[in-house]
Amino acid sequence: MNRFNIFNQNMPALSLDKEQLACLVYDVLSPNVTSFEFGNLLSTIARNCVRDGIGLPKDAMTEYNEILDGKDKVRIREIIWDLIVLRYVTIGDYHNDSWPHLTVTELGKKSIGSNC
Repeated sequence: MNRFNIFNQNMPALSLDKEQLACLVYDVLSPNVTSFEFGNLLSTIARNCVRDGIGLPKDAMTEYNEILDGKDKVRIREIIWDLIVLRYVTIGDYHNDSWPHLTVTELGKKSIGSNC
């Protein structure tokens, strides 16, 4: 049986629960991020998952595009909304006052990631 590399396969849904996925978000946001754009956050999380094999099937013959599955994008958006409700993140940054630009608040800088 011949095995071959499958390149540029879309990422499957991550096999992580919400708490584990939230910790990935917190890792990206803490401690030095002050403002960010939602799409860049998604790209960074996807890149980290592919690089480290987090939440992905362990198949050495497959390489994934660094694009999250749509369901994971929705779950991360919900995590960001949770951070907004907690006042850890606010919508807008120094140059833009609306979504998808976001800023980590002073409270957020002290609190994000403390549960992981």
